[in-house]
Amino acid sequence: MITHNRPSVGLALSSGGARGLAHIGVLRVLEREGIPVDYLAGTSMGGVIAAGYAAGVSFFLPHQKTMVIYILAVLAGIGFGSQWIFPWAMVADVADYDRVKTGEYRSGMYYGVWGLATKISEAVAIAGVGWILTGFGYKANVAQSTQSLLGIRLFFGPIPGIIILLTLPLLIWYPITRKKHAEIQAQLALMDDEGFQEE
Repeated sequence: MITHNRPSVGLALSSGGARGLAHIGVLRVLEREGIPVDYLAGTSMGGVIAAGYAAGVSFFLPHQKTMVIYILAVLAGIGFGSQWIFPWAMVADVADYDRVKTGEYRSGMYYGVWGLATKISEAVAIAGVGWILTGFGYKANVAQSTQSLLGIRLFFGPIPGIIILLTLPLLIWYPITRKKHAEIQAQLALMDDEGFQEE
């Protein structure tokens, strides 16, 4: 447990890009006034800011407070925004392609499978990082060893970056291009017209 002779200070940072910038301002004011933050939590962009503030975001940041973290937090927020939008749009494109091939509406099935796979992968990732950090010697609420700090820095910087780079070919080779998407939409419009005329 953390013990001190003052009240504990905890911050819960909410989601939203504009609020993310406001969070940065609040943290800077607290630093300027000499008010330490003992606990941080957040959702979406707030989680990015909280994690970046607490862990330094990148393996290569100096072991001290630096303004670079705020720039990295904003850039990370942009990346997180695309991560939340693009996959769901791609599922819609795949469902349209499937309808062209089969003539059946199966969007619900695709979104259901995607939602289930997302929840399972997030649960595995959270548990996996916990197990790995334990392997690095991480212990909660105590001063961390050099080895455990190395593990934290690795999993907030280089390792996620390497994984992203390894997945880039999958996006580059994604078969539904703009041209293919336009063709699919034209075929769907034709199918809808034919169906309307039959009714």
